[in-house]
Amino acid sequence: MIKNKRAEGHIGTCIMIFICCICIAVFTSFVLAVNTVRISKRNTYKVIDGYVTAKSIEAFNSIKTGTDYIDSFDEETFKDYFCEYNGMQESGNVLIAKTDTGIEKYRVSNLDLSFIEDKTLKLQVQYVITIPISFGDFNIMNAEVPITVKSKLTNKY
Repeated sequence: MIKNKRAEGHIGTCIMIFICCICIAVFTSFVLAVNTVRISKRNTYKVIDGYVTAKSIEAFNSIKTGTDYIDSFDEETFKDYFCEYNGMQESGNVLIAKTDTGIEKYRVSNLDLSFIEDKTLKLQVQYVITIPISFGDFNIMNAEVPITVKSKLTNKY
């Protein structure tokens, strides 16, 4: 049994400081998750615009003929561009981004490249990004955010 009880008043203060630290850590994880979503969306804009640019010869030929028409696109090539630009690795149907130490930053699933209007030069990418929100090594939850990015090649004249 403790005979000296002078430190009892500090226990409540220590518990409050500990709870505040946990709240700050969870809030910081949430802010990092939101930032990851923004960066992923911005990178997807760059990748899809680059993909449309890579298809520019076919697109330009279709504009010259006045059809504004494209036959098809190669979804695997787009997926390769996406993985390379974002530094991701493919694992089955899921793309995984990891830190330098091998810890998973986020994963992308259900990556779908499709036409906005059938057979036109307007494309969209839809996917779900899953970000682990954790405190230290303890995973609190996974945040899943659906993302849609659209790109259009339009005439400038």
